[in-house]
Amino acid sequence: MSTSISIGFSQDPNPQNAVLQACVQVKNQLNTAYTDLIIVFASPAYIVPETQTVITRILRPKRLVGSSTGGIILSNGVTNRGIAIVGINSNDTLFGVSAIKDIDAQDMHHTGFDLARKAAQDLNSSQREVFITFSQGIEKNCSPFIRGVKEALGSVFPVLGAISSDDFKYKNLSQFFHDQILHNSAVGLLLGGGVPSVLRL
Repeated sequence: MSTSISIGFSQDPNPQNAVLQACVQVKNQLNTAYTDLIIVFASPAYIVPETQTVITRILRPKRLVGSSTGGIILSNGVTNRGIAIVGINSNDTLFGVSAIKDIDAQDMHHTGFDLARKAAQDLNSSQREVFITFSQGIEKNCSPFIRGVKEALGSVFPVLGAISSDDFKYKNLSQFFHDQILHNSAVGLLLGGGVPSVLRL
């Protein structure tokens, strides 16, 4: 099984410089023209319109998801400031992504079902391993959302979730989906195929 995972991180005060530095770290480790999947975690100050532009130009991701966060977990500790970019290339693991916007005005059961269904369509494989969400707004009504996901993928299918956060003021919450910065949205990531143990969260 051939899977390469790279992590880039920067706390440069200039957000554009930070995302550039993080991208270069990922690029140097993966050493490929394209990236199968990019996952972004960033504190609010580093979420600017140029973020995805730089990522797209340097890493050329086939799929991109992520979220704002109040804490970034690194190998040497936890920080509340900066941007972390995870790049994954794999010959065996498959990825499907999806997004639902403006979820506060929608039925949570339908939102979960539709998010999972769209991710499954993007995955385009019956070999499904785990579903991960990055979202804002489902925490108050998560049970119907999870039921919707499981209705689409299976009643015992593993579902993991991360709620978007910021500097704990809960005013600048964002989700990343391809070249978009979303708000009040849910983003889904479905892993399938041969998923190595390092990706089994």
